[in-house]
Amino acid sequence: MRILCCGMRRSGSTLLANTIRQAIELTGKSMFTKFIQDHEDYDPPVDVDYEVLKFHSFNPEFYMSRAPTFTMIRDLRDMAASAIAFGMCEDSPEGAVAFIGNCLVREYNPWKRVTWIEIKYECFMDGPVAVTKLLCDRIGLEEIDPEEVCNRVAKLPESKLSSRHRTSAKVTPPVRDAIEKTFGRWLYEHGYR
Repeated sequence: MRILCCGMRRSGSTLLANTIRQAIELTGKSMFTKFIQDHEDYDPPVDVDYEVLKFHSFNPEFYMSRAPTFTMIRDLRDMAASAIAFGMCEDSPEGAVAFIGNCLVREYNPWKRVTWIEIKYECFMDGPVAVTKLLCDRIGLEEIDPEEVCNRVAKLPESKLSSRHRTSAKVTPPVRDAIEKTFGRWLYEHGYR
């Protein structure tokens, strides 16, 4: 079974992929995981039960695969704060707006057409067990204990469920204002006030 984990950079797509990967590991079945960047070549493995593939940029090769596809979203202001903190975009209104615009065009809009479930980063952080249960149920792993999955994910060094990975970074008021002015409709439509 192939499972696609998608999301804009800094939206929680790694958390999503790690959660699904840990759930599958608990089954003892064989698995292959890969982060596919842009349009890099992909040779599917032979004889594995699961393929867990993570994407940012839309990849049309996988568009028609009809694989379970899950997408993470996050408040664009917090996404920009994280990107600035990690040096992925300039700490300016123009830099943040350009970063988010590129993410929406290349990493969100194309995937939303094929997404089975869109998960808010904030919901995942507030209720990881409930979100993990939903994911497990959707990929046929109802017998897996979602709390055990979350415990395993929290122990991963790169895990956002780990307290040392959480960030309280905020954008400056001019950056926030530019994001809200440019992407206000998206924020509103996705429940971000």
